[in-house]
Amino acid sequence: MDSLSNVYVILVQPTGEFNVGLAARASANFGVAGLRIVNAPLGVSSSSLRYSSGGRELLQNAALYRTLDEAIQDLDYAIATTARTGGKRNVLRETYRPSSILPYINSGKKVGLVFGREDRGLTNEELVKCDFAVTIEAYEGYPVLNLSHAVAVLLHYLFISVSQSASRRHPALAPLRAAFLDQFSQLMRNSGYPERKWDETWLTMRRVLVRADPDEWELALLTGALRAANRALSGETKEAVEDRQLEKG
Repeated sequence: MDSLSNVYVILVQPTGEFNVGLAARASANFGVAGLRIVNAPLGVSSSSLRYSSGGRELLQNAALYRTLDEAIQDLDYAIATTARTGGKRNVLRETYRPSSILPYINSGKKVGLVFGREDRGLTNEELVKCDFAVTIEAYEGYPVLNLSHAVAVLLHYLFISVSQSASRRHPALAPLRAAFLDQFSQLMRNSGYPERKWDETWLTMRRVLVRADPDEWELALLTGALRAANRALSGETKEAVEDRQLEKG
């Protein structure tokens, strides 16, 4: 692979025109599929175009969005980047090494790399929208990279690594993951699992699901097991389900 042709760089509310331009230049260096900008105060300015150099065409064609939801809705995976990390008990801020991204890029699926604001990064609400988060390891005395530097460092790592670590696994399609998580949510409700733990447990399951990378058959099997458990907890028998399906047919 000589480019990151299924990778999209997503900048959330960038304010520095030079950062936008240099991020576009770095994105062009490594052959990404496209650049997306969310809620940029100045949009694509003439100054940012000057800084973009060889990435000028990529920046001119950048897609502009009002929200992160809109920017990632057509992607198979959205992966956040953050320097604000947490431990195992802080599920939202639990981060992984950039190598965690490689199987998803090698799968050929559409992958978005989400970079936050220069001054405060991504909000908790934005992190929840992403499948998982990575952090770029740096000196602990000052681990926060400039936005454009973060884009360049991460893309360079992925570019030189992606061809060496092609995954043999096939990530499940987004609709199948959503169906599994829907059944999992129902299971928490039906089983009497404490409501105060629903959000954190659902987020943990989603991240485990993404890291485990089940194929379509595995995910369908697991979803079927959850669906059967939900039927049992709700008192609906298998025969009743079959009768209802026959009536629809």
